[in-house]
Amino acid sequence: MTDIDLTMMPGSTAEDVHEKVIPPSWHSARDDPALGCWRSHANVWRKIISENIATALVLEDDADWDVNVKEQMFLQSQAILSHPNLVTNDSRVEDEKPYRDDWDIFFLGACQLRAYGNETSEAGPFIVVKDAYMAQRDKLRDSYLNALDHFGTLCTTGYAVSKKGAARLLYNIGWKDFAFPIDNELSWKIEKGIIRGITTSPPIFNMYKTHSSRDSDINNTTKNEQASNADGSTADIRNSARMAMNNYYAPDTPPEEYWAPRLNIEPVKVGDA
Repeated sequence: MTDIDLTMMPGSTAEDVHEKVIPPSWHSARDDPALGCWRSHANVWRKIISENIATALVLEDDADWDVNVKEQMFLQSQAILSHPNLVTNDSRVEDEKPYRDDWDIFFLGACQLRAYGNETSEAGPFIVVKDAYMAQRDKLRDSYLNALDHFGTLCTTGYAVSKKGAARLLYNIGWKDFAFPIDNELSWKIEKGIIRGITTSPPIFNMYKTHSSRDSDINNTTKNEQASNADGSTADIRNSARMAMNNYYAPDTPPEEYWAPRLNIEPVKVGDA
């Protein structure tokens, strides 16, 4: 519907993780679903390395996005190319690298952010992007509005990873010991400079929620079993693609009449933190 070609990969459970692979410092129970979550993402990183994939977009199966996601991603590309020092001092622009690849991970779908925690370090430059498709400001959660120098990202709903980044992730959160869920480990290692990361706020991708036990294999505390997929919604997304299916696939609504007219894209504004 939004013309995104996805490659599906099977998820893993905690039971799929061999006893000898469990990190020695793992903080939780052997059957903690967060262990299976880590294994699922690690399998994707391994695939990126083994198949020599330059960059890949990784989405969890509850990810949702705006119907104009391609326009939003174009803006992200424009912003990155306009500020070559975002991650490194390499100012080269290569046609086949619209998002560059001198970062390890590019967070596009964090469910929560906090201000950069290390007061003795600089978080780096930021870029203000005028995105006409982002959710209305008064509908965004405060954590997406209060800080530009953030990297306390939580959740792994959507992120891009480079081939070198996949190797660094697999080395630092797999081959080396770790103790906590993958999103915590990512945030801490980025903040320490072990992994090179950039992020965008508000998110391009976010979790579609039915507010029932369907929503998570990890935090499975909601017992509302009556909710169906069509009962859900997505926060911080202006025109949810999942919610748009109600109209897009309605028998009396031609697709060309449903899609909102495209808005003009304004150039980005570059600033330094």
